Amino acid sequence: MKIAKVLCLVIAIFAGVVSCKNRNMYRRTSSDSLTRLWIEPKKKRGSGAELFDSLRFVQLETTPESMFDYVRCLKLLNGKFYLLDRMGTKLLCFDRDGKFLKKFEARGNGPDEYFMLCFLAADPVSKKILVADDVVRKIFIFDEFLNLEHVVKVDFTPKQVIAFRDDMILRYENDNKEQYQDSLLRDYDLHWIDLKGDVVQGMIRNRTPKYGLSFLSASGYLDNGDILYYPTLGDTVYRVAVSERTVSPAYIIESGDEDVKLLNDDQRREMDPNAELPEYEKRNYFFPVEFFNVGSHILLRSGMDDMYLYSKNSGNAIRYDKTLENMSGDRTFDYLTSIIYACDEDWCYGPHHAITLQYMAKDYGFSGKYKAMIDSMETDANLFLACFKVKDF
Repeated sequence: MKIAKVLCLVIAIFAGVVSCKNRNMYRRTSSDSLTRLWIEPKKKRGSGAELFDSLRFVQLETTPESMFDYVRCLKLLNGKFYLLDRMGTKLLCFDRDGKFLKKFEARGNGPDEYFMLCFLAADPVSKKILVADDVVRKIFIFDEFLNLEHVVKVDFTPKQVIAFRDDMILRYENDNKEQYQDSLLRDYDLHWIDLKGDVVQGMIRNRTPKYGLSFLSASGYLDNGDILYYPTLGDTVYRVAVSERTVSPAYIIESGDEDVKLLNDDQRREMDPNAELPEYEKRNYFFPVEFFNVGSHILLRSGMDDMYLYSKNSGNAIRYDKTLENMSGDRTFDYLTSIIYACDEDWCYGPHHAITLQYMAKDYGFSGKYKAMIDSMETDANLFLACFKVKDF
């Protein structure tokens, strides 16, 4: 009997050790669908009309409750627009036609209140809206109608939260993490968090250089709900299979430009975690900001002034310089299509204020029918969204 009890105790301890170990690790899998994306060398830029069409405007309803100045984040979910204002003070919801639906504004020191919201995500699988306050360290989870469901208090800076599945939150941290005591936070870029605020799993090794990073790692969703994550400096875009909790390469970025350098997976793992960002900036390494899965296209935006578009149908790649000084076509159209905050199927969306564009028109030579449409807008109206489609190429 005593032998049996001792044996059970040993098995229990061993199981606990294995369980704890598994909490710190992710399963890395190979990929049968690895795609290589090419960064073109710089060349004379064409017109935005070569890449986009079907430009239309959605005027957001102007009411005392729905007004705000500039947008920090814009997301879409189930035919609704969600906007976080630049100062992080309020979250608003509008329908597809711009009708104001609801606002969440609860600044204060209470348990369901915040100081400043810094990030917004819309999970297409769980149909949840997520925002984070990196000052008082809270994550807020809403349903698609902006009814508050959970407030998760954490003991670290939450920043970017990108998914909520099976009562677990997935977030990434793109600042250098050597200051953290917890090994999961310090050693990994991606973290799974439970509703108690505990970090229960780490994914993708941290090799983030110190100083100066802000919203540089890119993430996005695939049609099946898997998540794409593109770490800073790397050449590998990872697919995170959420239900299996596995990570595998999805895309390899290759550069044909001497001025754009990337680190392969092995090189990134060998980086010194105490390396400083300015050293990599001087050497022209690549800093991804957005990775959009846009229907039959992929759109990658870098920390520079460039966007890269890839056609899944033809395999063609285009480098798109979106600086105003380099615009060569209809400058009104080019500017409106250079601002992309969100994508849905083949559509892209960017927020604008009519009064701002009216002031810019003379300095940048705006003209044509879209300038006339902007000139006809009320200067005290709420902002509008430019909506346009990516053309195949």
